Amino acid sequence: MATSKEEICNLALAKIGGGLEGGGGFFIDDITGTSQTEKLCNLLYDPTRKAVLRRAKWTCAVKYAECTTENTTVEKGAWSYAYDLPSDYLGRCRVLHQDLHQSTKSRNSVEYDHQVVQGAVLSNVLTNSDGDGIFIEYIFDLETVTDFDEAFEEAFVLKFAGEMAPALLADKNETRWRLQREYEDLVLPLVLGENADAIGDNEDEGEFTTITCRQA
Repeated sequence: MATSKEEICNLALAKIGGGLEGGGGFFIDDITGTSQTEKLCNLLYDPTRKAVLRRAKWTCAVKYAECTTENTTVEKGAWSYAYDLPSDYLGRCRVLHQDLHQSTKSRNSVEYDHQVVQGAVLSNVLTNSDGDGIFIEYIFDLETVTDFDEAFEEAFVLKFAGEMAPALLADKNETRWRLQREYEDLVLPLVLGENADAIGDNEDEGEFTTITCRQA
């Protein structure tokens, strides 16, 4: 498993010949360095990491939080409550009842209708134990490389390599599309059982559930 951003970059570069057309290229020592490959890695690293995090419910990136700071600027519409999302929120919000979530017997048995918009979660029910906020499950902005699990690291490296390929290779995007297919067709299906549910690359801003309450 990788232990640094540079190792993630070099694993991705290895999939496209070490950064040079024809192989036998070079790897990076510092993602903040001044070489063209280092600059490219630095440019694409965070956007790619976030895109992959949003793509599935990765075990290593799941968090739970009580949202208790009322948001007074967002338009609530027909919703009763609006609370600020956590500062490290990245996507895939689920509104759960805190007491049921913390019960071994009823863990995650109820999910409530909600909407995510403009940095806030909107709901018609207060679901934390104290009744003064909304309890959520979400994907957080996981940055620490040593906290990546194997499945996420593999997906990130594939996606990262594909994003860098057009700038480093002269094969008319053939390598990029090959790596993208591998990312979609091989990596993600392997983790769906443990890290469901896969979605598109877009953040779930404005997403809302289709049912008010789901009983297990």
